[in-house]
Amino acid sequence: MVRDECDIIELFIKHNVDVVDAIYILDHFSTDGTTQIINELIKQGYPVKLFRARDTTFNQSAEVSALVQEVARSKEYGFIIPLDADEFLPFLPKPEFGDFLASRISLSESGYMKWKTFCPTSMNYFEVDNPVATEFSARSHEPDEFRKVVIGNVLAQDCMVSEGNHRVRLRFWRARSKSLALELQHVPIRSSEQAVKKSLMSHFAISASPGRRRRESTHWGRMVASIRENNYRLDLSALQGIALSYSSPSLYENNADSPTMTTDRLELSSDHSIEMKSMTRINLLSNLDTFMENLLSTNILLHRRGYPWDQFRHKVDQFLR
Repeated sequence: MVRDECDIIELFIKHNVDVVDAIYILDHFSTDGTTQIINELIKQGYPVKLFRARDTTFNQSAEVSALVQEVARSKEYGFIIPLDADEFLPFLPKPEFGDFLASRISLSESGYMKWKTFCPTSMNYFEVDNPVATEFSARSHEPDEFRKVVIGNVLAQDCMVSEGNHRVRLRFWRARSKSLALELQHVPIRSSEQAVKKSLMSHFAISASPGRRRRESTHWGRMVASIRENNYRLDLSALQGIALSYSSPSLYENNADSPTMTTDRLELSSDHSIEMKSMTRINLLSNLDTFMENLLSTNILLHRRGYPWDQFRHKVDQFLR
């Protein structure tokens, strides 16, 4: 499920289709060049199918679960791997990857890969052909263990995938997942423009959600605080600081050891490059304008269903200030 991922979607598709048979993309009302890039790659023959999300509210679990079930019931694929656009599978040729998964889990089971997060080593993201391959290095360790699931076809036909694609459950219980002994390569922070956009919009979308959990917005709130301290323009040191602490509440709550930068690069299939560079640039003002329009229209509907409008209006006022 993607939204406004124009800077990374081309490399995401080109690399991951070297590992899997097909990619199904659920676009959540992107307003940048994301869908144009996807459609161009489809024209070039990449095995990608593009779908449009049904609801403007961000309900990743319901939308992804519905698509996972639909794809699984076609019985075309042995395994389904829900990914985000900033995640890159470790490279194995397709036959080897399929055989490896089949040796670890059955079609009625799920497995998991642990995140391995990568941090920017330069400010050259938009200047090089394949920044994911050359401009990122791994964190020394992951302060919190986040997992992403791989689902066997039989299980996938009736399962629900959790928000963030971290877990799988059936109707009344959570399905156990087995370790696949693989690391999913994760590139969440890539440039100043992307980090500012991602942090602000995620923070306010979650803060305005009536069903949010307290811990959900803490991570984004810290990132927004860092961005404000840097006057909405991040240098390399600030970018690396956000990437090193990304999605790691234990760094603040349990005094966990802070990760450092290593020299490890991503394991990618070949030297792919961004060909549609004119579409990769991020227009923060345009994104923010569209985001606020969508947020307002969505919460007006929620108000009609009984959502506390005064609470939402206060959050918007805070944001605009």
